[in-house]
Amino acid sequence: MPTPENPAAPLIIEARLNEYTMRNANPHVPWTPSEIAADAEACRRAGAAVVHYHPRSPDGSVDLSYQTSEAIVRNIRARTDVLIHPTLGAMMQVQDPHQRLSTIIELTHNGYRPDFAPIDVGTSNADLLAPDMTRFATTDVVYLNATSSLQVFADTLRRLGIKPYLHVWNLVQLRVAAVLHRLGYLDGPLWAGLCLSGDDAPIHHPPTPGGIAAYVDNIPEGLPIILSVNGFHCDVLDLAPAIIASGGHLAIGLGDHHYANRGQPNNAELVVEVARIAQRMGRPIASPADTVAILGIDEPARRQAQ
Repeated sequence: MPTPENPAAPLIIEARLNEYTMRNANPHVPWTPSEIAADAEACRRAGAAVVHYHPRSPDGSVDLSYQTSEAIVRNIRARTDVLIHPTLGAMMQVQDPHQRLSTIIELTHNGYRPDFAPIDVGTSNADLLAPDMTRFATTDVVYLNATSSLQVFADTLRRLGIKPYLHVWNLVQLRVAAVLHRLGYLDGPLWAGLCLSGDDAPIHHPPTPGGIAAYVDNIPEGLPIILSVNGFHCDVLDLAPAIIASGGHLAIGLGDHHYANRGQPNNAELVVEVARIAQRMGRPIASPADTVAILGIDEPARRQAQ
């Protein structure tokens, strides 16, 4: 299980609000800037220190325009102090790393700098199985992140004063993150999300203690890394007590899983449940200020970069 330097550190809860998820399994997925901002505020009240989102149109389609991204950040900032973690566009954007970063750069230059930005640390097959689980729904989806792109992402985010959030899809990508740190592209402590996934999404480690241990048991000795866990197409609440007891952090939300098996909760209700588990186990909940301190973020440099 994840083990940071201080297992009693306050628990950082990240709410992963929407990704590219539709509403067929759960109607509470936020899409528009106002919906995302309202959801972010509710999640902050529930105990989340960070929110991650993907810009969407009113019909749920992808909207990577600068105007929509600015509206989301502006609306969140007007309502709450929660830390902001947008997407770079993932597989919906061209592969030019400079273009993938363009919205983050423009937001920062216009005074709407986000607190985090993701770096998916490698290239992976990303095909899902069809609902009946008898065939792949697609067979040619590849999420491409060349090493040269990773270097551009890391260099640019450092210059902007934005903390990278390393999305680690598998053990290979954890090894790449360690190399990028050793070569000076990533500053410690690294902030990394260990990705798990369900049976219909065989793209990450399985959502089991063994799936997490395969990551943790292979962290290079001395690597300064703080770990969170998220579950794609799987119920990460089942693993929450063990993750929380170990000192790891947790990311949860309707962007990753519909939670229809738990009565179609909204994102804030999922955060409330994680907070309840943590409080029952005697672990405090991190505020945004706590999170900045835990992750070693240089607050003056961060504000100067705005």
